[in-house]
Order: sequence, then structure tokens, then C-alpha cells
Amino acid sequence: MKILKSELGGIMIQVMLVGGVLAGLAPFIIKSGLLKGKMSLEERQNLVIEETVNNLRGVLADSEQCQAIMNSGGWATQLPGLTQGQMINSQVNVEFITANGPNFSSSEEGQLQLVFRKHLKEGTNLTYRTVRRSIDIKRFEKTPGGPKFCISYESSGVIDSYQQFCTRFGGTWNSVNSSCDLTTLTDPFLEEFVYPYGCSVLGANLIGDATSGWRCDGVAINGDLTASDHFDSGKIDLSTVVTPVTNAQRTDFQNSSCSGVQIARSVNSDSSINCANITCPQPSTSTYSPVFMASENQIQCQCNRDSTVEKPNFECGDTDPNSCSKYAVNDGCGTGNLCEIQAGLTCNSNESCINGSCVCQPNCSSCNPAIPSTCADDGCGNACPFDPVCQSSCSCAASTPVGQTCGDGCGGTCQGQSCSHLDAYSFIGTAQNEEEWAKGSQVCREQIHANVAGSCQVAAQNDTEAGICKKFRSGTCQGNTAAVVENVADGTVCGDGKTCNAGQCIDLIQLQDVGWKLTSNFGSYVNCNTNEVATGMCSSGEDRDCKDFDGVRKSHGVHCAKLTGLVQIDQTATPQYKMTKEKNIVTCPAGYVVQSTCGSGKPFTCPTGVKGNYPHAVQCVKLDFKGNNLTEKSRFIYAKKMQRKTGFVKCSSNEFLTGLCSIGRHKWNCFGYAYIMRCTKYE
Repeated sequence: MKILKSELGGIMIQVMLVGGVLAGLAPFIIKSGLLKGKMSLEERQNLVIEETVNNLRGVLADSEQCQAIMNSGGWATQLPGLTQGQMINSQVNVEFITANGPNFSSSEEGQLQLVFRKHLKEGTNLTYRTVRRSIDIKRFEKTPGGPKFCISYESSGVIDSYQQFCTRFGGTWNSVNSSCDLTTLTDPFLEEFVYPYGCSVLGANLIGDATSGWRCDGVAINGDLTASDHFDSGKIDLSTVVTPVTNAQRTDFQNSSCSGVQIARSVNSDSSINCANITCPQPSTSTYSPVFMASENQIQCQCNRDSTVEKPNFECGDTDPNSCSKYAVNDGCGTGNLCEIQAGLTCNSNESCINGSCVCQPNCSSCNPAIPSTCADDGCGNACPFDPVCQSSCSCAASTPVGQTCGDGCGGTCQGQSCSHLDAYSFIGTAQNEEEWAKGSQVCREQIHANVAGSCQVAAQNDTEAGICKKFRSGTCQGNTAAVVENVADGTVCGDGKTCNAGQCIDLIQLQDVGWKLTSNFGSYVNCNTNEVATGMCSSGEDRDCKDFDGVRKSHGVHCAKLTGLVQIDQTATPQYKMTKEKNIVTCPAGYVVQSTCGSGKPFTCPTGVKGNYPHAVQCVKLDFKGNNLTEKSRFIYAKKMQRKTGFVKCSSNEFLTGLCSIGRHKWNCFGYAYIMRCTKYE
């Protein structure tokens, strides 16, 4: 059974009338001191059961609370104030609660079954009587397609309420099928609400008034009925609507259509359509047929393009796969009009489109007559036309007497007894790649021939040398072509720790001593110059322990060296300050070296740009290795004592200072040493 809004109203009315009256009277009757003493045990038990059931009906009349209990799946445990096995008082307890079995949640109607146990004697379970009660529950949708809700109701009360509603507002009640006929309404006020609603169900508009009469205008017959707020198409049955004149019967409002390219002329009462064919004009030049144009949603008469005059091979707008240019043809309708055929052929880069065909264009720009092989193909499978260049030779000169000449084979002459045609350049060496050229010297030798006693012999030779980081240009030092010396690629290894740069083999890393830079001020930085790095250090404790070479005692300092090799300081990188607490070694990151240092006395006074001061700190700069992949090798130098003069400690040749630990305020501050230096070498 489906619930309409009118039914839901009846349910609510009945719940309020029945549930409200019973729930209100039962407590009064039980608690009345006047009646309580006169009631038997069984009567009091019955009143308790009825009060409990009616209270529960009132709770389940709240649709949202009812559905929440159903969703929890716990009828036996989730009913408010009532659980299975509960003692309501010493005389009655709830024995069993169920809701029509496990499938009630998927049905429209059901019953909540309650079994009560009435004890024949108070306080004992030995003798009792079982009483069954039920509450009707109905599920419904507040909005079509919306969530389900449930509610308690009295089935007989719903029908009664519906009948009272029908007759009260002027309708005719049908007791056979419990339906209400509202066509007999006489109240104009109600007509203005009922009739527009019924008309809207059919997707139409109600026009007119109560005096002149009502008419439902614009009823939709080309599809399903439009769903209203409370109806959907599944709740409307049109099978009993009979047309009085023809007795034809319309069973649905589904779309009807004509076949092919027919058009609809009229609609019959049973929803069928009267269709008619379209006849197109047929001129003598071509035939025309009706065609449905989906893009324009209409039927048009279209030329069949069957004229015998210049009938095209392609449809208008088609693509010709064998043409590289578009062209126009007669449209085949016999009217003299043209249509365009699109190009579907793409020419290669060495072809031109001529009259719709791709034609190869010969190219002989690279043809060199002196080298016949360059003229073998013009790009179109043919040889380029050229005049061969004659290759002259003076091999005849050696056997020709002095003062006489002989022909060179190309119209020229050669001087007798000349051996210059044998003069040539040749490579003397083993270098086959850049690194082999860079590491050794190679020779290009020129041999000069002369006629000696009537025969050609080597009379002299000249050597041209390509030294370290040099090589002979490709194509030179061979035949009649003299050697051309050029530099090997920069960065090519030319020795241990050396690389080629602008034709010179230089050290990757070369440090040139600059000297010591010292200060008497604790907490200040001693800096090497921009292109210099630190290679040594001196530090102090509480006193100024670095005695300068002029006899003045200094607090701390660094030994600086200038970078003269390929590796330089990366001026684009930002220097980094590194610091640490007392008794720790401060180090630069990988690829960075020390350029300046700071030392403290007893108070920590070295600033680093961050919060607080530190016992010692360094400024690190990044090295630019010019693309070389070098390995970092570090070692530590430990000093047990602070000594005047000898307290100045340096790293070894080509080593950088990359970390340190200075004395601070304690004499043996660095893990038991006066100070520690970290020296790093790159190979």
C-alpha cells in the first residue's frame, strides 16, 4: 500500500486522537486513589500494559524518531524506556519484542509485536499469563524519491479520517474501494485548489473559473506524465480513461513517431499518429529525395546528384587522397553549380604540388665537379649534370731529360727531371684521441724530393711538432696539405692533477703562499683577500698566544694562499658562516673551504649573523672545479701545546683549511688538545 499525503494526514490525525486520549486517560485512571483500591490485580496489570503500549504509539508517531529506531536495527533494545526482559513493575514484565521478522525494513507496512507477562502473584515468576499486543507501523517518503520514514498508525482510523475529509469538503465517498470522488465539489474556494492540482499532474494549465467553468489546457501527450510534488508516473493509471465517442482507450502517454521521413498530420484519441509521405519536386536534371537533417532538426528535399552531366567521383566537401590541391567539380544536380573537393595528399620536402600532383624538384647545389660522388644524385634519383675536372699528374717528369717537358694529362706541362710531385706530409706519432694528444708531442713530417743521378730521392725533410695540449687539425698533415696546429679541448687531462686550458697544461689546484694575517682583537674575523683561501691558523686561549713575527702578541690569525690553478673561488655562490659550541670542531660543507676565521678569549665573542656568540667560527667559500670531478681527502692536525712562534700551523702544499677547533677559555679545550686543524686535498 502506498501512502499519499492525504493518507499521511489521516494517520497523524488518528494518532493524535487515539494515542492522545488513551495515553492521557490511562495514567489518570491508574493513579486515581479513588479507583485504585477498587481494581483487581488483573485490571491493574491490563491498565499498565495499555498505558505502556499507548505511550509507545505516541513515541513512534514521531516519524524521525521511529525511523532512527528502525535504522538502529534494535527494536528489542532501542525503544525509549522499554527493553526486552524489562520489569515494568512487580506485576508485569516485557517478555519479547519483535517487528514482523527480519525483513520488515524493506516492506511498506508491518507490526511491532510486544509480548507481556502478567504475574498472577506479585514478585514471582512461577505463575503468569501471557498477553500479546501489536502496533501497526507504516513506512513512507516525505518527498518523492527521498529517504524513508516510519510512523505508528491505526489502520481503521486512517480510513475513517479519509472518509470524513472527503465528505466534509464536498466529495463523494466510495465505500467499496475506499476512494473519494472530488468531481462533485460545489465549494468554489476548494475548486480553485483541487482542480489546478489535478491539471498540473497532466503537465497542463487550468484556465477558467468556477462561474464559467474550468478547462485543463495544454495536456502533454508526447511523453510520460510530469511528476508532481506528491505523485510520480508509477502512481497514475490511465488504463480506465475511455473516450466516450469512439470507445478508444489510451493506455499511456509514450512518444509516438512516424517512420522514415514521414510527417505527422494528426493525433488519434488512442495516442496513435496519422502520418503522411513527403513528395519532392523532380526536375529533369536530377532526382530529389526527402532527407532528415539532424543538425537542423527538419526534413529537406535533397539532390541525389545523379545527373549524367559531369557527375563527380566524390561527394561535395569530400577529400581526394590522390590530389595535393583542392579543386571544384560540378555538383551533379544538373544546375551548373560547383562544389569543392578537399586535398588529401601531402608532398615531401623536395616536391612541389603542380596541377594536383607532387613533382620532385632536383637539387644539385652540393655537386662538386672535382668530387664526382657528390653529383651522383640530384634528390630525385638522377645524376646531376656536370663537367668532370681533369686530375693532372707529373709522374712523367722523372724520366724526362732536364730542359724538356712532358704532358700532365690535362693539357698542362711538367718540367723534366722534377721530383716535386713526390713531396708529401705524413704524421709521425700514435695519438688517436684528445687525451693522447694532450699528454705527448706528435710530429708532422714533410719530405722533399730531388732528382739524384736521374732518379727521385728524398733530399730533405721538415718536422712540425704538436706539443702538450696541442694537436694537428683534422684533414691536415697528409698528402700535399701541411699541418695546422691547434689546441685540444679545455679540461682534457694532461698529467697527474693537471688539465689543458687554452693550450697550456696547468695544475687543477695551485696555491701560492701569501702569508699570515693576524689580529689582536678577540671576536673579530681575520679575512684573506677575495681570490685567496686559508691554509693555516693560529689561535689563543684566555691570553693572546699568537706572537707575531715583529714581537707583538696577537689573539688569532690565518695563513692565506692565492689560487693560481684552474680551480678558483666560485664568486656566484654565497659564503657560509659556520660555528659551534665549545669543545667541538667547526667544518665547512663539502666543496667549501675556509677564507676567514674568528677566535674568542674567555668570553665567547664571535658573531655569525645568528642569535648569540660562539667560541670560534669560520667563513666558508665555495670552489669552482670547472666541471672536473675531484675526490675530497681530509686529514686532521692535532696540537698538544701552545708555543710562541711554533703555534703558527699550516696545511701541506695544495691543501686547504676546511675546519678547526680553537682553545677557547680552557687550555685543553679540543678533546684534550690545544687546537685541531682539518686539512683537505682535492684530487
